[in-house]
This record gives sequence, structure tokens and C-alpha cells, in this order.
Amino acid sequence: MDHGEVYTECYLCRMVTGDTTIDCRICGRIAHLSCLQSRGFLGSENQLLAAQQAQQGSLIGWSCPECEDVSQLLSADEMQELMERFDQYDKNGDNEFNFEDFLQQSHPIPKMTEEANNPADRLKEFSEYDRDGDNTVTWEEFKFLEALRILRKASQSNKRRHEVVNVFAVQHPRRMDIQSAIFS
Repeated sequence: MDHGEVYTECYLCRMVTGDTTIDCRICGRIAHLSCLQSRGFLGSENQLLAAQQAQQGSLIGWSCPECEDVSQLLSADEMQELMERFDQYDKNGDNEFNFEDFLQQSHPIPKMTEEANNPADRLKEFSEYDRDGDNTVTWEEFKFLEALRILRKASQSNKRRHEVVNVFAVQHPRRMDIQSAIFS
């Protein structure tokens, strides 16, 4: 997508109306708040906060779902590995796992720090993946954090990936502790 392009219609409904709109801070796409809400894109507290910030003109505002999906930057092999690792936790195939599933896995998710493998540390690690705090880790939550980790490793030799990964580091202020550990 050409970042110089100016959008005048909602990219979701393709309509130009008087409804309240917000711009994606990365690509410039415009979306009606009502379209985002009806499609479930403003379901979490963080998403609502980002939309409010975008309405107020904040640079740390909303990003469209396409721009927020860092997994698009992964190679096919990296994505396949990520799916296989997720399946190790998601034993019943319902696209999520809980803390008990997480504990049962014999090979923990690679840690950002070298902590002991005790239940308290595992709970802390689990909560890093559980971005919405609902005590389950969905495929989307897992994919987001793991994609950032993969991209961080790969970015050492690829300047474009490094720049893109750093853009995503500021999208989720609630997770700056995780991202600072990943990007340091």
C-alpha cells in the first residue's frame, strides 16, 4: 500500500458518511468507529483507548488490523514453526489454551530472561501472552508476541524488519515491559 495515498472512505464499508472516523497511524486508512465496533475490532480496553487517542489526534493512536498484524512479516517457514509451537499448547484444537495447558507442556515457551521454571514464573510468562487478561491465550495473542520475538532475532541482519518491529513496540503501551525486554 502506498503510504502517500490519501483515503476518503472507510476501508471496511467503502462508504463516505458523516459517521465518526479515525485514521490508521501507520498506513492512513480511514475507518468508521461504528464499523470497527460492529466487526469486533474495538473489543478490548486497549483497542478502545487507541481509538480514543486517534480521535484526539495522538500519534500513539489506532492502527488498522492489517498494520497491527506483525505476523505478515514472517516467512512461510517461520509461520509454520509458530503454528506448530502453538499446537503443542492447544491440545483440543479450540484456538486457545489456558494456564493448565501451559503448565502441562514439557517445553516452555522460550523465555525473555533466564528465570527458574517454577509455577510463579510460568504464571508471569503466561500473563505476558494473555494480553486481554481473560486467562486464556488465543492464537492471535500467541502469534503477536512470538512474531515480535522472531522478528527481533531476524532484525539483527535485516534493517527493514528492524524498523518495522520497532514501530510495533509503541503500539501496545500496556506491554512496554515485555517489548523493552524483547528489543533490548
